[in-house]
Amino acid sequence: IANTYMHLGLKVNKKAYFKDAMDWVNKAYKIDPKNSKLAYCTGNIFLVMEECDKGIERLEYAFDRGVNDRYAAELLAAAYNNKAYSYFETGKNIKEGLRIIDKAIALNPDNGLILSTKAELLYKSKKFKEAYQYIQKAMELEPDEPGIKKDLEIIEAAVQKKPLKPLK
Repeated sequence: IANTYMHLGLKVNKKAYFKDAMDWVNKAYKIDPKNSKLAYCTGNIFLVMEECDKGIERLEYAFDRGVNDRYAAELLAAAYNNKAYSYFETGKNIKEGLRIIDKAIALNPDNGLILSTKAELLYKSKKFKEAYQYIQKAMELEPDEPGIKKDLEIIEAAVQKKPLKPLK
């Protein structure tokens, strides 16, 4: 039932349905508080609600307890990517962002968006050559992604010691 409410909320863009989804999840937790599939569902709902830390906590719990197929790995990697990208956006805790993005890469190494986040974090750390390697790989995987194309130009300029532009 919770998944139905979550998907309905996504379809019609009504956040009230996400609260309904969480209400159903909380009822289920009272019955089976250690259920890993329920933790996975809850993690997914938290991510949709843009509560990244709670989503990661629940997804890690599920993943560590056997809900670790390809889809679970991709979802957890996306959650890590979102968290790491938030560090890039604020410019704070870049080292922590790099630690988290490495977790995402370990789970989903061929995701261009995740690799571009790593490149952006490395750029903020002024590790331009390493950033360039990651953004090139990201570009190979996602050649039509405009954000990656723009980052490639900026990072190339940094490697070539041209005047630097800030990544957005």
